[in-house]
Amino acid sequence: MELSTVTFGTFISTLVFSGLLWFFFSRKKTKCPLPPGPPGWPIVGNLLQITLSGQKFHVYIQKLHQKYGPIYAIRLGSCPMIMIAGHDLAYEALIQKGSIFASRPPATGVLKLYTCNQMSINSAAYGSHWRTMRRNLVSETLSANSIKSFRKGREWGMEILIEGLKKEAAEKLGFVKLADHLRHAAFCILLYMCFGVRLEEKTVREVEEILRELILSLGDLSLDDLFPALRVFYRKRWERMQGMRPRQVGVIVELVNQRRAALAEGAAAPALECRAYVDSLFSVTVEGGRSLSDAELVTLCSKFLNAGTDTTSTTLQWVIANLVKHQEIQAELYREIVRVVGKERVVEEEDVQRMPYLEAVVKETLRRHPPSKVVLTHAVTEACTVGGFDIPANALVNFSIWEMANDPKVWENPSEFRPDDAFWCGEEDLSRVRAGYAASSTRGGSTGTEIFVGGEARGGR
Repeated sequence: MELSTVTFGTFISTLVFSGLLWFFFSRKKTKCPLPPGPPGWPIVGNLLQITLSGQKFHVYIQKLHQKYGPIYAIRLGSCPMIMIAGHDLAYEALIQKGSIFASRPPATGVLKLYTCNQMSINSAAYGSHWRTMRRNLVSETLSANSIKSFRKGREWGMEILIEGLKKEAAEKLGFVKLADHLRHAAFCILLYMCFGVRLEEKTVREVEEILRELILSLGDLSLDDLFPALRVFYRKRWERMQGMRPRQVGVIVELVNQRRAALAEGAAAPALECRAYVDSLFSVTVEGGRSLSDAELVTLCSKFLNAGTDTTSTTLQWVIANLVKHQEIQAELYREIVRVVGKERVVEEEDVQRMPYLEAVVKETLRRHPPSKVVLTHAVTEACTVGGFDIPANALVNFSIWEMANDPKVWENPSEFRPDDAFWCGEEDLSRVRAGYAASSTRGGSTGTEIFVGGEARGGR
């Protein structure tokens, strides 16, 4: 027992001493000063402070922003993470030095499993594969013509939303849980865009359940993802995540194979209403000239569905909440809709182009309530500077969207909901604002959101 205690104490002392030596010498090599930030422990960095604070990550870094300013550094283990919360700094990093900040950090643990070793667009390192997958998504699925081709899917989603609200309202004396209905309707639209068919309700719920469980399980920061040696202490989590992967693959592969069969039938297949996202993936070739495997197709389709569901439904919830709170804005929006559409027919996509106030309401919602407080983490491919501070190669970089969107130096009374401000914001100002949160938005999402809001605003009257 005594020997065991001495051995353990020696091990800890050696570990701490080695960490101090590494910390000292690594700092001496820095040519320019790193951004300011809280002091951390050797080896683990600021992980203990973050964990022991008992706060959500975005709440913790918000306090750091107030203390250290628009750029600061924290350490997740031995790797520095640079947090940027200023428009000009985000513009410098993402626009002026975009290629340096375009990559993603290496995936480890369950993230490596669920991204098929970084095959998905939002996890891939900057390079030929990322460019191929992004070009395919934008040109084949998110182009203006492609968005128009998914019209039946959006109509299907609106029907599901309205019928669901009516049914629950009838059962619960007019009370409804709006968030669940909005999320489900958004998910149905994305399913249609992904697989090109309106699925049975049972199948929709099955796919939705497994992907919802997956995204909630992957959402929390786990130490074994940063320190694989600790996986033995997270064995149950690892086993649970490994068990979810076959379920995910089984559900999605069935839909992929059904779409393959429909495409094989050609024009005779009644389901071919549009060119779905998965259709374009069938013809994509990756490094080595090979086609995507079933596992890779599952990963890409899952990311497509998860990326748009919560962002769209969350934005819609905030739009409706603000319209309820600000009756004068709701009345103005209603007058615009009636002026353009009338009171008899539904809001069509062509109508949205003639509704600037509707567009302003959606933009102001995205400013005031961005779908995420921060973006997906970037990785720096080569050493550079931002705002006069050194950014070392391989450092992690993230951007505080909420801080930038509610910066009192940029927006007058940023905590107020003021759609009229969207009219006077110039293109140059918008380009700098977009630099902060463009990475978290999906092209085509705005049109869908505006159609949802247009229909709901008039229906609610």
